[in-house]
Amino acid sequence: MHIGKKGVWIILAVFFFLQGCGRPKSFSIGESIPLGKTTLSVQRAELDTLRGKNVLVVFIKWTGPNSEKDKILRPSLSMKKYFTVLDNSGKRYYFSKIMDEYSWQYLHMMQMPEAVHHQQLEYEKRAIGENYVILFWVPEEAKNLTLVIKNPFSEKGQPGTAEVLLGR
Repeated sequence: MHIGKKGVWIILAVFFFLQGCGRPKSFSIGESIPLGKTTLSVQRAELDTLRGKNVLVVFIKWTGPNSEKDKILRPSLSMKKYFTVLDNSGKRYYFSKIMDEYSWQYLHMMQMPEAVHHQQLEYEKRAIGENYVILFWVPEEAKNLTLVIKNPFSEKGQPGTAEVLLGR
């Protein structure tokens, strides 16, 4: 029996499909996700309000060379395709903003009553260059949220897409 080149390609395509090629790889909160020459880990996620709207705040630790992070953070790239959140109905929410954690604390503090400001100034100091937040406008009724991360600079052995179950 002779399969031919076309048959070999079909068999290989089916094999890779069945092996899960192209499906997102699941990671847990706190687990390191390789992202090119950097590593990202989701530390926690919280539902908060900003300007009177619900916002999902995803706290991440992003380590590696700043020049590599800049490739993803650079405004010329379409960030919406790299970080999204899915709910249990399959609805996709695109990120609104990514910023360092200190900027988020400051922004959050500025919408609090003046009496609370002084208490909030005593925040835990962390390496600003590694701690970021990603903000998503998400309605209160959204449930079972999953962060989906596309890896634009995937290296050998790294997943092209990662997902982290955030819960809620």
